[in-house]
This record gives sequence, C-alpha cells and structure tokens, in this order.
Amino acid sequence: MRLNNVEIEDTFAEAFPMYIGRFMVTASTRRWALTSAQEMKG
Repeated sequence: MRLNNVEIEDTFAEAFPMYIGRFMVTASTRRWALTSAQEMKG
C-alpha cells in the first residue's frame, strides 16, 4: 500500500481492532493542561 508516496507494509498483527487519534490540549498553565488530559483519559 502507498500513502503520500510512501510504501507501507502491513506487518503488524493485533488480537483486537484499535483506533488511534491525536488531540491538542491548550491551557493557561502546564498544571491545567495535565489535569484536563488526565480527566479526559479517565
């Protein structure tokens, strides 16, 4: 498979499906950023 002109080889196997995403946390202080990330994670 090619993605953005890069060859991707499917060699990874998992026993369950996985979904991955990115997000950006913005806050006025580092403490607030870490607290909100921990609360979102659960």
